[in-house]
Amino acid sequence: MDNGSEFADHDTVAQAVTAAIYFCAPHCSGQRGTNENTNGLIRQYFPKGTDFQQVTDVELRRVVKNLNDRPQND
Repeated sequence: MDNGSEFADHDTVAQAVTAAIYFCAPHCSGQRGTNENTNGLIRQYFPKGTDFQQVTDVELRRVVKNLNDRPQND
């Protein structure tokens, strides 16, 4: 995650999804590439402004599976 105010409640998110949350080091743009690419992939499914309270667990899991099963370039 980046260091924006939208992540102020990151502890709650981490507990809700049972995941560790990592932040990029300030002024270290090399750590942001994967984050920005992943954000773009997620936006293909959930446009900016999506109300995630309206997204079902089934739908979210489908998107996660689709993203995790994407072929990777070596």
